[in-house]
Amino acid sequence: MKLFSIFSICIALVFGLLLHTNAGDSFLPTKDGKKTQTLFTIERSMNKNIVKYDAQFIENGKIDPKKPIDIYWIMENSGEREELNFFERKAAYGIVVSEINEEQNAMDFVVNAVKKKKMKLLLDKEGRAYTQIIIDGKISKLTKVYVKAHPKKILKVLYIDFFGVDAKTGKAVYEKYFP
Repeated sequence: MKLFSIFSICIALVFGLLLHTNAGDSFLPTKDGKKTQTLFTIERSMNKNIVKYDAQFIENGKIDPKKPIDIYWIMENSGEREELNFFERKAAYGIVVSEINEEQNAMDFVVNAVKKKKMKLLLDKEGRAYTQIIIDGKISKLTKVYVKAHPKKILKVLYIDFFGVDAKTGKAVYEKYFP
C-alpha cells in the first residue's frame, strides 16, 4: 500500500508539472546569445511535426526588432529543429509584421495563412512574452493552433482550431475557424 501511495504521488507530480508548463514560462538561449520564449505552436492533422513560434529578445528584455519571432519546425521523428522553406514562410506559417512599437515592447502581426486573425506580441507584468488574439470574441492569450487539412488535398484547410486563455478570467477559450 505504501509503494502504491508513493507511486501515486510521483504520477501526480509529473502530471502537475506537465500541465503547468505554459508557453512563455521561461527563457531559452539561442546559438547567437539571444533569449527566446515560446509564444504558441501549430499542430496539424497531416503528421505530428509542430511549427513553433518563439519571441526573440535582445539585451534588457527588449523584443528583437530585426527578428521578433523565430518560426521553425520541431520534427516528429527526431525532435530536432528544421527551418521553414520559402513556400512555408510566404504562404502558410510565416508572419507579416504591421507595426513594431519599440517603446511599449510590442508588435502587431498576422500569420500568412490566416491574415484575418490579427495578433499582437506583448509582454506581461513579469516580462513574459505572449500572443494576444481574439478567440471566440474574447481578448485572449494564444497557446496552440490546430490545422485540419483535407485528407487528399494537403493544401486545402478544412478548419483551424484556436486555443488560448481568456485575458480577463484566465479560463480556457476555444474557437473553430473556417478559412
